[in-house]
Parts: sequence; structure tokens; C-alpha cells
Amino acid sequence: MYRQVITYDEFSQLAVRKGVCEACGKRGRRQHTFTMTENPWNKNSDGSVRTRREIYAALREKADEWKGEAFVHPGCESK
Repeated sequence: MYRQVITYDEFSQLAVRKGVCEACGKRGRRQHTFTMTENPWNKNSDGSVRTRREIYAALREKADEWKGEAFVHPGCESK
């Protein structure tokens, strides 16, 4: 029995956040990569399938939202 495998294009957006930790006061840098694939289930709020341009716009929106959050070191975050 053969199984069909479908691969979808994956798009990514790297976000970097620098600042002073609110918990300990040290300077630091964090980065996060946001990813999304172009597939039939990745839809807009109106039900239409997202285009590549819309996927990049959504990734930039997520990255900008993440950058706007307060800066905290990973070690201080778990305390």
C-alpha cells in the first residue's frame, strides 16, 4: 500500500527583541522564528485561502506583536 505525501511551502519571519530585563535589570537579546505554511487549511477570516503575500503579512503582524511585549530573560521568565 502506497501513501501519498504532500508537502507545503513553509514561510518564516525572524523577530529579534533587545532590551533590559524587567526582572533582573540586565541587558539581553531574544529571537523567535514565526512560521506558517501555504496550505488549503490556512484561511483568512472570510474563509478564503491565504496567498503568499497574506501569509507574510500575518507573520509580520505576529512578529511585531511579539516584539512589543516586555523583555524578560528566559531564566527570569520561569521564576
